[in-house]
Amino acid sequence: ENTISRYLILSGAASGIGEEGTALIGRFIKSLKESAEFYSDFSDIELGTIKREKMDDQEIMTFKITCFFKAR
Repeated sequence: ENTISRYLILSGAASGIGEEGTALIGRFIKSLKESAEFYSDFSDIELGTIKREKMDDQEIMTFKITCFFKAR
């Protein structure tokens, strides 16, 4: 049986020293899940990739989050 997955991919960047950027991304995902208005359309939200980069002597963490829509 074929199933169609529908999802929304969010990408962004966080700036922080050391593990601070990772913590910020974690808090962002938590806030999305705790927002009844936003999360009501989704069955799950998962962190995809995190990549560390340097930009103008500052550490940037780029990330992708996948939000899976509820099945209809």
